[in-house]
Amino acid sequence: MTPNPDQTELLDPPAADDIQTFQKVLELERELKMRRQVYPRLIAKHRISKDEADRRILIHESILEDYKRLMAREAAGQMPDIPE
Repeated sequence: MTPNPDQTELLDPPAADDIQTFQKVLELERELKMRRQVYPRLIAKHRISKDEADRRILIHESILEDYKRLMAREAAGQMPDIPE
């Protein structure tokens, strides 16, 4: 039985250096969507405060914007700024 592509990825995960910026953007967008669906339930069950949920979403939104800027620079052929 041949595994489908999703199963193959689970068996042989890529090295961190092999993950492209657009893939990181897609994953962050997926994660934000999930958090926006899950956090209201967690807030209702008092497992997380609304302030904490908002803070975590804001952090992920900020990371997503960083990667989108990086992706735009890469598309323009510019070198990314790498902190020392």
